[in-house]
Amino acid sequence: PAGASIGSRLDDLQGLTSSGSTTMNQPRASLPRLVVFLILLGILPASLIFVVDLIVHALTDAREHLSDDSRHGFFPGYLIYALTGVVLCLLSTLYCYLWSTDAEGSGIPQMKSIMSGFYDKCKSALSLWTLAAKALGLVCAIGGGLPVGWEGPNVHISCIIAHHLSRIPWFRPLRRDRALRLQIMVCACSVGLASSFGTPVGGVLYALETTASFYLIPTFWKSTLATIAGAVFFMTY
Repeated sequence: PAGASIGSRLDDLQGLTSSGSTTMNQPRASLPRLVVFLILLGILPASLIFVVDLIVHALTDAREHLSDDSRHGFFPGYLIYALTGVVLCLLSTLYCYLWSTDAEGSGIPQMKSIMSGFYDKCKSALSLWTLAAKALGLVCAIGGGLPVGWEGPNVHISCIIAHHLSRIPWFRPLRRDRALRLQIMVCACSVGLASSFGTPVGGVLYALETTASFYLIPTFWKSTLATIAGAVFFMTY
């Protein structure tokens, strides 16, 4: 019945709120673990996004070099440029088709569903196959000339990395608190945008906008720490 489903949903949200209040007073023994996790959460996605950015620029330069008019003439050069773009775009589609259809699109709708409380029902969007398809598909799509934005895929990539980073045995205690687990995903969203543009504050505000249904206050300092770590790493290299 609709009334029962709405009531269960309200109970879930109340559980998140009450659980989130307990994360404000976490034991001091778990605080260093959380700080290390947030720093790694900022650095690891920024590293992968940096590598993706380098490969995209390398593909673009290679296509321009192969299709140089001075080497082949205008029409053959145009044909080479168009064909390489088509091949790369087809590869980006093929990766998603063969490895994970959850890598299609920006990935933001799946992340919003996860942060709205449907974490367990959207786990397929956080698999390593989805990460591989997302990263390689993004490289081929942008390298092939498609007008694909960085923000959504980078947010999705950061959330996948956060999911698997929290499964490392030393970080598993952080997953036991459901509210903290969702806060980690919000931090990952912030890191994805901050790593794209080097804007820690913009990343935090973006995550606040994305999770506008409810936003736990303790998430703010966590997102700020993670985005600063990611932005510093990304801007350094």
